[in-house]
Amino acid sequence: MRGFLIFSMYFLGRILHELFTPQSTMYPKICYFLLQRPVFDFTDVPMFYSFFCSSSLQFRQEQNWLLQTLCSAVRDEVDYKILSRRHVLPYCFSQINCSVVDKTTNSFD
Repeated sequence: MRGFLIFSMYFLGRILHELFTPQSTMYPKICYFLLQRPVFDFTDVPMFYSFFCSSSLQFRQEQNWLLQTLCSAVRDEVDYKILSRRHVLPYCFSQINCSVVDKTTNSFD
């Protein structure tokens, strides 16, 4: 197994980028996530359920941020296993051609 998972490193990079832009709408949720955990779990999909199943007014932005991160971060079988262990892919596939999903969300490759 690799020293660091590409998925986790990419996710940490995106989180750090948001931390340096406090005017971002993602900033409060990311701070909340980081402050409630003493250790970052490199074998998990951080904030997936809180963003993907969000009931906040910015739920589309949270979902799009998460989907963009997932599309960019998954590189190999180890990353795929992390997603499958947390049942991420069935949630994402359930959004394809859903009537309540906007065009931006459906456009991720």
